[in-house]
Amino acid sequence: RMSLYDVGMTSLVCMELQALATLAVTAFDPPRLKDHEHLMARLTELSNLLTTHLWDNQTDLFVNRHWNGT
Repeated sequence: RMSLYDVGMTSLVCMELQALATLAVTAFDPPRLKDHEHLMARLTELSNLLTTHLWDNQTDLFVNRHWNGT
């Protein structure tokens, strides 16, 4: 279990998923559509988790959080 959920690292993973999904349809002939769908689904899931758990309504910012929510 992670002790800190980091906004920067999570955002980096989201950007990597986006880049890999783009490559799946642009760098291969024929395009790897199933890979693209899988990567985009994971991106959507992770983006939703990021917004749900790391957005702070009091400051209107994304914030790092410890596993216990602090």
